[in-house]
Amino acid sequence: MGVMKPQSAPATETSELNTQEETFCREYLIDCSATRAAIRAGYSKASAHSQGCRMLQRKPIRDYIAKLVKEKSTKQGLSVDLVLSRLLEIGTVDIAEAFDKKGRLKNIHDIPEEVRRAISGVDVEQLYEGSGKDRFESGVVVKLKFWDKNKALENLGRYLKLFVDKVEIKDGSGLAEKLAKARGRVGR
Repeated sequence: MGVMKPQSAPATETSELNTQEETFCREYLIDCSATRAAIRAGYSKASAHSQGCRMLQRKPIRDYIAKLVKEKSTKQGLSVDLVLSRLLEIGTVDIAEAFDKKGRLKNIHDIPEEVRRAISGVDVEQLYEGSGKDRFESGVVVKLKFWDKNKALENLGRYLKLFVDKVEIKDGSGLAEKLAKARGRVGR
């Protein structure tokens, strides 16, 4: 007598997927690991890898994951326009706007918001002179780190399809000719 597998719940009203498959989709969004999502959705550890891979190949699963991502993005206020706008801010930031006319760093609240968003980190070092009771603060060094402008511009360029990656493959085995002959045989 074989071992009976528990039946998945029937499809819900909102999709073509059963409850376990919907759970897989929600779990997949956590870490984008099909194997871990399958385990968390209740599939056995032994078959989780193959189940996860199999499910990601199904169009209804991919469509439901895309729907969940879109809902999550909308809920969090994310959009293509927002991402592009932030990349443009980083790529075109003028660091001079963080300083006054004498070259001193402005108060953080006086730095324009788009410049503040381009700052990836701030290091503050207090300088002291003297020792013991005679010790006093002699100054402060503030270092601003900005997000990588080149990377931001590169991402914008890729989005706008300004760059085309070309891959040159040199094949000494005659594979290209063999493929051309095979295409000819099938009538392409």
